[in-house]
Order: sequence, then C-alpha cells, then structure tokens
Amino acid sequence: QVASGSVAIYPNPANEILNVQVLNSEISFIQPHEILDLNGRSIIQFHGTKTQISHLPTGLYALRIHTNYGMVVKKFIKQ
Repeated sequence: QVASGSVAIYPNPANEILNVQVLNSEISFIQPHEILDLNGRSIIQFHGTKTQISHLPTGLYALRIHTNYGMVVKKFIKQ
C-alpha cells in the first residue's frame, strides 16, 4: 500500500490547474487519475501530472490516484 505522503497534489485550494507529484521515485502511475464528486462519482479521468479543473463548480472533491503500490485518495477544494 502506498503512503498518502508519497503523493502530493497542489495547489490546494485550486482554481484552474490541479497538479499531481510523486514524492517517492519507486512509485509510478498505472491508471488514469480520477476526480470524484462528493457522491463518489468519477467526473474527470486524466493521465499525467496535471489537469484543467476551471470548469468544475466550486466545492470539495477527491482525487483518486492509482499507483504500482496501490491507491491514494487526496481531497482538494476547487475555488
């Protein structure tokens, strides 16, 4: 299982772009990341280290990150 501190998202709160950063060189992304609404519905899927979120309504979201060590969920605020 991957430690939550091994992956960072920024800025938080975010307005336009959300960045994902791996803080451990042994970790790699294996599936698209998913942004979830408060009901757990996947509303955005993306590959790589950043995505555009300017079109999302203001509120609280979760980012589900799939890695070679397991899954991490990070919460963020869209302003």
